[in-house]
Amino acid sequence: MAQRHDSEGSPNGPAMREEEFAAIRQYLYDETGISLSAGKRDMACSRLAKRLRHFGLNSYSAYLRKVQDGDPPTERQEFINCLTTNKTDFFREPHHFDFLRDTVIPQLRASGRKRLRLWCAASSTGEEPYTLAMTLREHCPASEGWDARILASDIDTSVLAHAERGVYDLDRAGDIPPAMLHKYFLRGTGAKAGKISARPELRELLTFRQINLIEEPWPIRAQFDVIFCRNVVIYFDRDTQHKLLTRFAAQLDPNGFLFLGHSENIHWLADTFAPLGSTVYKMRGGTDTPPPARTLPRSAARPEAAPRPARRPRLRSRGLRKTSTTSFSATSRRRAARPSSRRCSARAWPRASTTRKRASVG
Repeated sequence: MAQRHDSEGSPNGPAMREEEFAAIRQYLYDETGISLSAGKRDMACSRLAKRLRHFGLNSYSAYLRKVQDGDPPTERQEFINCLTTNKTDFFREPHHFDFLRDTVIPQLRASGRKRLRLWCAASSTGEEPYTLAMTLREHCPASEGWDARILASDIDTSVLAHAERGVYDLDRAGDIPPAMLHKYFLRGTGAKAGKISARPELRELLTFRQINLIEEPWPIRAQFDVIFCRNVVIYFDRDTQHKLLTRFAAQLDPNGFLFLGHSENIHWLADTFAPLGSTVYKMRGGTDTPPPARTLPRSAARPEAAPRPARRPRLRSRGLRKTSTTSFSATSRRRAARPSSRRCSARAWPRASTTRKRASVG
């Protein structure tokens, strides 16, 4: 059984006093806008205990002084990484990806536009941006002239590095339809057995950047058709929410869409965003009216994902074929699709990097 590290102390960390927790909460709020609830002291104690052990410290107040003093300069980011929440899955809240497919993309197509810019503002370990990339590859093919790009950002550098690698345990892929898994991922062999890796067809749509949502200005030179910021604003107080959502509105195209998490409601900002249901919002005052969602025949709809097995699935049953012994291998004899010739020239987003650079798009 895992040992519990809580505010009463444990073999792995000292007790966290109430005044220490209050100081940690305030510093986290000042740096990130995250409003840590009073009931999260055990969580903070557990997650920060490893940093105390790393420095040989015996109190959380001593550790916080190191963070605030920049000793070392990288510790501020380690502190933030420890206290952020990163729950995510492939095709999480699937109705959002259905809406993107059935409403947003058809609206762009009907307007004569085949250029789509999307910001995934809380990419975590990458399952969400790769799901978005699969959706765009399926329904905005470059062969039809589409120019699609996704900016994926997060404040946590450790999960962002994971996302940029694009490598996952196979048992994380249970919600990916088998046909998409076969089409868009490589299967690990040898030392990488039990892993999958995103193909270049997905990677080339994505640019990863570290972005703190409360920092001003954002290192972005782009206006987006879609912003996904799901299960983030619940961690902010109302004042921070209002500032963030107002800035999102300024970053969106007048006919753009905002996607929030299932427990997030911004009815109090109705003068800026019009609700479309299922935590999808459209900019108020846009000129375009979304067409009704098309109903796909059952055979054409996104396949239902198989129930996640209790033990490691047989790889062959997932449509992933083993072809070598030491690395990631293709799941088909067909050559992977070449990058589209319709690049954005010098104005396109640069290759993915987690360093803080300004993201630009043509």
